[in-house]
Amino acid sequence: MSTEANKLATGELGGVVVGTDAHWYAIRTRSRHEKMAAQQLGMLGIENFLPLVTQTHRWSTGPKMVDVPLFSGYAFVRITYTPEHRLRVLRTHGVVDFVGVQLLLDVGLDAAHFLDHGDIAGAGAEGDAVQGPSRPGQLSAA
Repeated sequence: MSTEANKLATGELGGVVVGTDAHWYAIRTRSRHEKMAAQQLGMLGIENFLPLVTQTHRWSTGPKMVDVPLFSGYAFVRITYTPEHRLRVLRTHGVVDFVGVQLLLDVGLDAAHFLDHGDIAGAGAEGDAVQGPSRPGQLSAA
């Protein structure tokens, strides 16, 4: 295995180490720059996740199938949250900012499961009732 491939396999390409203390974080991207940001992050060796859905768009040349981001304006990165790694992500073309500073998605997001089934691993079955937070000033029904 080449040195470059070994660094990629261990998550150490481009100075970004993905170790046991690495977590997923949401990032905000420039409008319509999600794919570019994900590509740039990948070239830097930063693990990222950009969920895409296929939609039919109609143009004057006819309908075309287009992959569009599931969450417009957002992507996800898996890093060890240090000032150096955070700055490296923020300097990537198309990345605007981190969404908050809390880690995210370590509660069972399995990207392969999501891509295969279209839902988040660990989510309830279709049709299950979900109770969200009450709005300010609204009493809970429980």
